[in-house]
Amino acid sequence: MTFTDRIIDPVEEGIDLSVRFGELRDCSGLISRRLTEQNLVLCASPRYLQAHGSPLHPNDLQSHKCIVGYRRGTVWSFVDKRGEAISVTPPATHEVGDGDAIVAATIAGCGLSQMPASLVRKPIADGTIVPLLTGYSKAKVEIHAVWPRTRHLVPKVRAVVDALVAKADAGALD
Repeated sequence: MTFTDRIIDPVEEGIDLSVRFGELRDCSGLISRRLTEQNLVLCASPRYLQAHGSPLHPNDLQSHKCIVGYRRGTVWSFVDKRGEAISVTPPATHEVGDGDAIVAATIAGCGLSQMPASLVRKPIADGTIVPLLTGYSKAKVEIHAVWPRTRHLVPKVRAVVDALVAKADAGALD
């Protein structure tokens, strides 16, 4: 088992199964199963907000320090009250190549980040980070199981995919 935020080619790297957050691109030779989708949450630490204030609109992000995924050409997504999509390219004050490290940098007060709800649920509950722009937080990220196309699905992969689908159907991956 390996954990990485970079997009891998399961066939080339000999990976039996991967779970991808976000848009699926270049999936030739792969099979995917949509598991669920999660809200994207913009957040910051109370210490950061005390020093820099809170954005009131997604366009305000340009005047904030932002923590983004490393070399991803990050665009943060929001939805306004009318249901219109708003895309913002945040200033990449810090580029970090790991979701857990992005959350840790957010907790440390390095800036704002936008992450899937599952990655920030605990720090929000603990009060170490605070959700922001909640009126614009209806944007979602899809989550898929992805595996190499083969003639017969390996039983261990089938078992994991079935377990993930069951958890998703029960709402445990939301």
